[in-house]
Amino acid sequence: MISSRAYQSFVAKEYWFITMDRVHIIAVSQVSKRPGNQNEHSGRAVAGHLRGYYVYIESSSPAQSGDTSALISPDIAAGNTRCLEFFYHMYGVNVGSLEVQTLDTDDGSALPQRIWRKSGNRGETWQRGLVTIDATTNTIQIIFQATLGSVTQNDIALDDITFTPGLCAVDSISCNFEDPLLCGYTFDETADVRLIRGSGGTPSSFTGPSVDHTFDNATGYYMFLESSGLKEGLLGRLVSPIIAGSPDGSNCVILWYHLFGESVGTISVYAKNVTDTSMGSPLWSLSGNRGDLWRATEMDLTSPKDFQVIIECMGSGDYRGDIAFDDVMITGAICPGEYVYTNTSGVSCDFESVDICYYKQDQTDTADWTWQNGATRDHFSGPEHDKTRGDELGFYLVFAGDPSSPGTGLARLISPKFQATTGTSCLEFWYHMYGNDVEALNVYVVNENYRTLPQTPTWSASGDKGNYWHRATITFARKTTESRIVFEGRNGVKERDDIAIDEVTLYASSACPDFVTDAPPPTTRPVTVNDISCDFENDFCDYAQATDDLFDWTRHQGPTKASGSGPNFDHTFGTADGYYALMDCSNQYLRFDDRTRIISPLLQGSSMARCLRFFYYKYSTNERTQDFLNVYITQWGHRLNFDPDWSIFGVTPADEWMEGWLELPPSAEPIQVVFEASYAFYEYYCDIAIDDITLQNQACPVDPDGSDGAENINCDFEDSQDSFCGYTQGGLEVIDTIDWSIGSGSTPTDETGPDNDHTLGTAEGHYMFIEASLPHRPSDNAVLTSPRLLTGFDHMCLQFYYHMSGKDTGWLRVLTTIDNENTKEIARLSGQQESGWVPMLIDIPPFRGGMQISFEGKLGQSFYGDIAIDDILTVREPCGGFDDEISCDFEFGFDQCYYDSVNTGRNSRWAWFEVYSGDGPINGGTGSYIFSASESTSTKVASVTTNAYRLKQVSCVMFDYAIIGASSTLQINRAISGAHVELITLEGETDWTSYQVTSETSVEGAGKINFIATTTTGTVAVDNVMVLVGSCDNQPGEPVTNGEKGNAAGLIVGLILAGLAVVVVAAVVILFLRSRSKEPNINFIYKNHDNDPSLTSTNTLSTDPGIANPNYDPAKLTTDA
Repeated sequence: MISSRAYQSFVAKEYWFITMDRVHIIAVSQVSKRPGNQNEHSGRAVAGHLRGYYVYIESSSPAQSGDTSALISPDIAAGNTRCLEFFYHMYGVNVGSLEVQTLDTDDGSALPQRIWRKSGNRGETWQRGLVTIDATTNTIQIIFQATLGSVTQNDIALDDITFTPGLCAVDSISCNFEDPLLCGYTFDETADVRLIRGSGGTPSSFTGPSVDHTFDNATGYYMFLESSGLKEGLLGRLVSPIIAGSPDGSNCVILWYHLFGESVGTISVYAKNVTDTSMGSPLWSLSGNRGDLWRATEMDLTSPKDFQVIIECMGSGDYRGDIAFDDVMITGAICPGEYVYTNTSGVSCDFESVDICYYKQDQTDTADWTWQNGATRDHFSGPEHDKTRGDELGFYLVFAGDPSSPGTGLARLISPKFQATTGTSCLEFWYHMYGNDVEALNVYVVNENYRTLPQTPTWSASGDKGNYWHRATITFARKTTESRIVFEGRNGVKERDDIAIDEVTLYASSACPDFVTDAPPPTTRPVTVNDISCDFENDFCDYAQATDDLFDWTRHQGPTKASGSGPNFDHTFGTADGYYALMDCSNQYLRFDDRTRIISPLLQGSSMARCLRFFYYKYSTNERTQDFLNVYITQWGHRLNFDPDWSIFGVTPADEWMEGWLELPPSAEPIQVVFEASYAFYEYYCDIAIDDITLQNQACPVDPDGSDGAENINCDFEDSQDSFCGYTQGGLEVIDTIDWSIGSGSTPTDETGPDNDHTLGTAEGHYMFIEASLPHRPSDNAVLTSPRLLTGFDHMCLQFYYHMSGKDTGWLRVLTTIDNENTKEIARLSGQQESGWVPMLIDIPPFRGGMQISFEGKLGQSFYGDIAIDDILTVREPCGGFDDEISCDFEFGFDQCYYDSVNTGRNSRWAWFEVYSGDGPINGGTGSYIFSASESTSTKVASVTTNAYRLKQVSCVMFDYAIIGASSTLQINRAISGAHVELITLEGETDWTSYQVTSETSVEGAGKINFIATTTTGTVAVDNVMVLVGSCDNQPGEPVTNGEKGNAAGLIVGLILAGLAVVVVAAVVILFLRSRSKEPNINFIYKNHDNDPSLTSTNTLSTDPGIANPNYDPAKLTTDA
């Protein structure tokens, strides 16, 4: 006890009144004229009497709201953990606050630290305060600081301050035994054996749990008594920390137990006051085999004094008698509901007792009903809790068919007998039949001595009835003999066929009472939207987490927590800064088939099909992986279909973002799209991610995975079997009003259109044209679309011939659609052109996937405007041919040079470092570069390939490189038609160094250079790549040793300057020739210009960064360009 003499009083504008000759901290005993404290607390001298003393802060005038007063203890020496106990009184209209603070007096600059605080009206009784003071190495003081409220009637009082060694009692404690220190529980060393903290199964067979209760898996922990080798009657005990008594005497103990085995002993729970020496009688005790199932019990107890709970397990003397318990919770309130072992027999039963009211299983059937609490194992089948309690402590009976014997399961449950009745009776029960394969529940009312069941049940139901408990009543006539009720369940052919019953009530010789069903809560349909696209960069785009799943999707950036699963970067930007949606299954203690769902906004209906495109990441090579990514289409307020509309399952070895497509069918009603991911076995191989959801207002492509397509879309329109060569009328996004026609010879109108085709140059040859005469009208347009062209990341040249010689010709434009992305215009010809067939060449840069090309012609204002095309050809090289030499300095990234970064290993791609973005992964250097890095001990392999060049017998490959990490390497290969030939492999750490290697080959055609970086906790970087004609012996450049990039960069700069000089000279010559030309110019309109045909520019370059500018034959460039 701390004497009042050792306390000081530091007062702001109020005063603490202290009598210095009492053991307690003492205030005047005068009764205040406010509803504050009337009696002191201790009762040691005059219990609860006006003569008892306490200390308080007076709120009457001249005190003001916010005034504070502090009561400071004497110095308290350093020591181990101690408990500060005191009683406080805070009663009034607007009571302020009371704080407990500690002050380190050895540290002159230290400030008080708050460790406890209460505020507001706490009732007209003394309240107990307990604060554990952690062990200290310095001297401290305890400070009680009170702050007045806003009115006068708010006194605050203190009494009976004590300071004792050890921990304080706690108000409540919950322990799942995952903590190796057992949450402060201790072993009773006077018992015969120690209980064991275990996980998975116990050492003995045919007894004990195989999983814990908390997480329902083999990694979670529980406590158990190992019965092997233990004599009968020997026991072990576990003792809780001290629990604070409840002022109203109400406390509750909830415990989950597992009693399974042929000869199980006894588990008992005791509670004793800390001052008692004996344990007394048990609060609860249970013995014997209760099945291989975790069950719960709860015990109310009354203890105004501090107490401890003791859990005792006593062995049976048989190795098949392990006893386990888990998830023990002790609270300072009454239990949520009684769970009492009733030991009663009768038809009426809520199945809360383990003896299920002495119902029994039929021994002539093929399966059994199961006593169950909580949810059944199968998703989309069975209840989530019982009907009686509606929580996990409530029990019911369920029949789940055996999936190994589909369609053959039959389980009967027979009630105890009931006496003969004097009149019509009623049986009431609740049943739950939810699942896509639920078969039937039959109920029979039979005489006690029946031998076989009637052919027709008294009551029957079949099929899926929804995820609800349903009430059923059966009225049956007077029974003259003792009778029984038989519940019969029949299973389906799949797993989702759970049937459950609960709350059976027999109203003998009486009618069932009226029952009124509660009206369902009102709901408001969300506002519809016309797009559900989302890249997750800012938020979830109004996608909502489902409320009936087990965990949530998260927005994530960068690598996932699991080292063997999930992406390292998003799909949108391909960087660790971008966001994606993730099913994060690491450290969530998930169970098999736990699922998470995210639901799109409500999408307005449409009379046309739409295509949902998304990217997903689901990487797993483990053969036991059974996780799903499912996508459902559903109407608002409807249940999900049992079978998803799109799904991917199990092993998915592609370690990269993959593309998914789902066609949304026409729907008059609004719809939602649901993305669902499920967890299987391995938390380190189960991360699933989605990104870049886009909605396209058109049907999905026939072959969205990219395998269906043509190597070319060549057509001369001469094939009598397929004169269109697979081309179709109409565009993917552009709406047309008329069609292209197959023509030969002259078109119907003079002074416009060709006289012969281009292929044969005769009137027998064919071409495609648009007729400008009636019935066609001015500004009518026609679109002709090619089959899907597979590009294979090859540079391609589109060639065709056009004829636009009429004086009132409209325009012809060329469009591209890359795998149903937005259609882009890549070239346009407007107005009257020169007479005859004119060639046109358009470069198409490399990209992955497929593409369709459309030719759209629009008529002018009169019939002198026929437009024709012929001899469409695609060539897999640039229109001007491959360059003999190539170079790239990466100042504008990969796209600048059309490099192809291929994912060859675990999230391993080359990345681009931009010089203006800050410090890079490699020191030194003066510009941007590409690199591959691994921050973990797992080896990563990344591959990048240059754009193509024309092979020469001898070429020199030059580049700068740097390597960090002793085990990192850089391999350089020459790639020809997919086959790689190694040129050199570089290894060993080095700063930026120039390197050159000679490539010799007799193969003609196109080649590429391939760089493969292998990193293990290291980085490989490359810059200033060049392929030059001739041997490296004839090229400048020496290895660099000072960490800066070498002569390759200087050579690139020189080449660029030389190229600019050539361009300037050529421009002067072209301008001179154009000034002398008398023929009309060819006019082009490109995608970023206005669509008005009158707005033209002479040979204006396209501003589309993705499509190269059209090129023409050399002869035409000097006269018409």
